[in-house]
Amino acid sequence: MIRRYSGGGVLCLILMFICVSANADVKMDEKSQVKFAGMLGKMMNLFGGKAAKEGIITTVAVKGDRRMTIADNTGEIVDLNEEKKYEFDLKKKTYKVVTFEQIRKEIEEARQKAEKEAAKSKDKEKAPEMEIEFDVKETGQAKTIIGYDCRQVIMTIRVHEKGKTVEEAGELLLTADMWMAPEVTAGKEVVDFERRYREKVHGTDDAQMLQAMAIYPGMDQALNKMNSQSADLKGTAIQTIMTMENVPSKQLAQQQKQEQQQESSGGGGLFGGLTKRLGGKKKDDEQQADPAKKNAFMTMNVEVLKLATTVAPEDINLPAGLKLKD
Repeated sequence: MIRRYSGGGVLCLILMFICVSANADVKMDEKSQVKFAGMLGKMMNLFGGKAAKEGIITTVAVKGDRRMTIADNTGEIVDLNEEKKYEFDLKKKTYKVVTFEQIRKEIEEARQKAEKEAAKSKDKEKAPEMEIEFDVKETGQAKTIIGYDCRQVIMTIRVHEKGKTVEEAGELLLTADMWMAPEVTAGKEVVDFERRYREKVHGTDDAQMLQAMAIYPGMDQALNKMNSQSADLKGTAIQTIMTMENVPSKQLAQQQKQEQQQESSGGGGLFGGLTKRLGGKKKDDEQQADPAKKNAFMTMNVEVLKLATTVAPEDINLPAGLKLKD
């Protein structure tokens, strides 16, 4: 099983696609919340606890080839030179060491498992050639966030089957609504470190992201497109709302509508009334979550709370009093 202590892996994975690199030490506090729809979302809510439901505040410190991340009572240190990750638990006062080679093996095993699970739900055919459309829009809106003058930038990525319209084949739609601080570069060191770490381990070690990429075709292509086209975005994203939608074809949308109507009617009798009430509650919950994006399967909110360019030795080293876990 992939080793992870929080949703920070998802956050860093996404952030690396909307910033460019810099070269400075940085310490950053950020609040993030990632929500998945469907079964994956239910699993995260079930096992993710308070962090999955309310978000999590994370402190990240980067100095050279070393990064420490802490959230609540758990954290990790990644050392690119040593090719090791130190995972620690402040409550239990223990830590363990994981090598990059172990992580690579686990990533591959998790990727294969996710692909097999996705294959069970639908027939695996030859993947069609995909077409990607990219757009960045400066809205002209501006506001001050934690003392920084920010401008709004909306980035849109559309991935659909080549030679077919959205009505015919549907599409994957990625939208990143960002408030950028043009003169702030410190936060990019966190993103740059994550990029170098991913290059070392050949992928992401976040289990939920691997599962999502296997389930939703085009997700990895959309993220890679953001990576290749975002060099012109100057500064640091202080606030970001990122949404990924699986827009169905016209035929599939009609089919889904009919199924929803059947579920909401629920038939007659006691069982039918119960089904109708449960179905109605589910629909209301989905609309409250994001009424404008009914096809969204992943939504991420990120807010930078504090940025500093001074990193002390204790910010990137194991806390005192920890014992190596057997």
